[in-house]
Amino acid sequence: MRRRGTFLLFISLLVGAVLTLLLAFSILVEPSIEITGIENRKVYATPPVIQMEDYLGITLVTLNGKEITPAYRVNENGSYTLEGESTLLWKKKKVSYSFEVDDKPPAEPVIKEGVDQVYFKQAKLTLEEDELATYEVSLNGKEISLKQPIQQPGDHTLTITATKPNGLTATREYSFTIDDRMYSEQEINQFIDFYFTNDVPMVYKFSGDIAIYLDGDYNEEDVKMVESTIEQIKAFFPYEIRIVETLSFIKENRTVRMVFTPTKNFQVYDVHNKDAWGVAMSTRNHTVYGIMESLALIGTNSEITRDYRNAVILHELLHVVGLVNHVSSPQSSSLFPYANKTVVLADLEKKLGELLYLGEIKPNIKKEEAIKLLEQRVAN
Repeated sequence: MRRRGTFLLFISLLVGAVLTLLLAFSILVEPSIEITGIENRKVYATPPVIQMEDYLGITLVTLNGKEITPAYRVNENGSYTLEGESTLLWKKKKVSYSFEVDDKPPAEPVIKEGVDQVYFKQAKLTLEEDELATYEVSLNGKEISLKQPIQQPGDHTLTITATKPNGLTATREYSFTIDDRMYSEQEINQFIDFYFTNDVPMVYKFSGDIAIYLDGDYNEEDVKMVESTIEQIKAFFPYEIRIVETLSFIKENRTVRMVFTPTKNFQVYDVHNKDAWGVAMSTRNHTVYGIMESLALIGTNSEITRDYRNAVILHELLHVVGLVNHVSSPQSSSLFPYANKTVVLADLEKKLGELLYLGEIKPNIKKEEAIKLLEQRVAN
C-alpha cells in the first residue's frame, strides 16, 4: 500500500508539474506568423509571391477571403487584402496587408492644347494630368513648372515624365521655338500691302515638308536651278523641300508638280494668258494644314533663253510656297511681274517670306486676323 501511495503521489506531482509548465508556456509564449513577399500599401508592377511561416500554432492565410498556400503568386491586376491568423491553444494572432498589382504603365503625357512649332514671345501650356500619376517637367534638361508661361527665346525641348505608384513611367518630348522677333511698321505694312492686294482673302502657305516632281521637257540646267532655288528658299521656309523621281510612296504629304512645256500647252491646264512664261497655282488646299498640292508650269519656248528660264523657275517657286502676289518695284525683284533675269533672292523677298512663315500666321486664316497678328510684331 505504501508503494502504491508513493506512486500515486509521484504521478500527481508529475501531472501538476506538467500542467504548471503548460500554464507557464501558454502565458509566456504567443502564436507566431510571418508573411514575406509583400509590403503593406505597396503597388506592384510585377506579380508578387507570398511566402508564409508558422513557428508556433496553426496558420490560416486568405487573399480577398480565399485561403492560399505558401509561394502563392498573385498574377492578376487589382486590389488585394491579405489576412493571416495563427492559433495556439486559445490564443490567436492576426495580421493584415493591403496591396495592389498593376502592371500597366501610365498614359503618355499630353499637352491639352497641343504644341505649336513656333510661339510669339511666350508659350502657355497645360498638362493633362492623370490623378494616379505624378509628373516631372523639364525644359532643355532643367526642371520647370508649367504654371508659368515659357518666355525664353530660342529653340526648346520640353520633356514630361509621368510616374505611377507602381514605379512605371512614360515620357514624351515636345520641340518648339519661342520667337520674339519684332519688325518696323514699314516692314509690316509692306507685307500687308504686298500679300493682300488683288483681293486675296486669306493666307496660303504650307505647313510641312514638300516633294517636288519634275515633269515634261526639262534638262540638267533646269534641275540645277530648281536645286538652287530650294537652297535659297530655306532662308525663310521652315520645312524640307526635295526633288523626287516619283510621287508614289514618298514620305511627304505635300507635293508640287513642276511641268516644263511650251507655253501654248498651258491651256491644257486652263491657263489662257498667252503672255505668261510661267504659272503657279494651288490645286488642293486643306482647311487646317494649308496647301497640299500645287502645280507650276515653266515655259520652254525657244525665246525663253536660259537666263530668263532660270528666273521663271525662281519666280514660280516663290509663288508655290505662298508668296502669291507681285511687287511693282524694284524691277530687279524676283517677284516683279514681268520678265527679268534675277536668279538670286534679295532681302525684300526673304523678308516677305519670313513674315509669311511666322508661327502664329496659320494657313487659311482670314486677312483681318492675319493683319491683327502681324501688327503685334511692330516694334515700339
